[in-house]
Amino acid sequence: MKIYTHNNTFNAGQVIAVAILDIAKVFTSFERIASLNEMPDDGILIAIGGKWMPEKEMFDFHGRHYLRQNDTPFASAGMIWSHYGKGAIRVFTGIQNQENTCLIHSLIDKDIIQNLDMLEIHGEGYNLNLSFFKCVELMNSDYLLDDVEQAFRFSHAIKIAKIILMAAINKEIKALQYENQLDITKESLITTT
Repeated sequence: MKIYTHNNTFNAGQVIAVAILDIAKVFTSFERIASLNEMPDDGILIAIGGKWMPEKEMFDFHGRHYLRQNDTPFASAGMIWSHYGKGAIRVFTGIQNQENTCLIHSLIDKDIIQNLDMLEIHGEGYNLNLSFFKCVELMNSDYLLDDVEQAFRFSHAIKIAKIILMAAINKEIKALQYENQLDITKESLITTT
C-alpha cells in the first residue's frame, strides 16, 4: 500500500511509522506531498489529514490529543504501532500466539514508541536521552526545497529505523525467553542481518 506523509522536515515518528508498515509488509512505496488541498484516498496517511481513523487508514495526531490508558498521548508512530504493530511482530518473528504477540507489542510500546510519541508531541521540551531519534532527524537535508534529496534521505532513514526496531523486538523476545515468560522456539526468530 502506498504511504503518504508531508514533505519538508521529517521526524523520527514518521520514519518509525513507515518502518513498522514495512516490517508488517504493508508498505509498498511512499510519497511526501507538498499540498494538503487534495488528500489522497488510495493509501495510508501519516501525520496528515487531521484525524485518527484506522478504518480509513488515517493516522494524524495534529489538532487533537488521543491518549493511551496510561494517559500517554499518541503521535503518528504510536497510532501506526497500535494498529499494525502486532502484525509487524507476527510477520517479522513468525510468532502467531496472541498472548506472546501482545506481550512483545506492549513492551515495545512502553520502551520505545511511547517515548517517541512524547518527543513528537512535546518536541525539544521533552527531556529524554533519545539519541537514536535525534540521529534520524539529522538525516534531513540542509536544503529542504530539494524534494528528491529529502525523499532519498527519508527512504534511508526508514531502513535504519527498521533494523533498529527489529533488533528491539528480538531483544525483548530474548529477555522474555530468559525469564521463562515466553514459550517459543529459537527457530521462529528472524535475524536483522
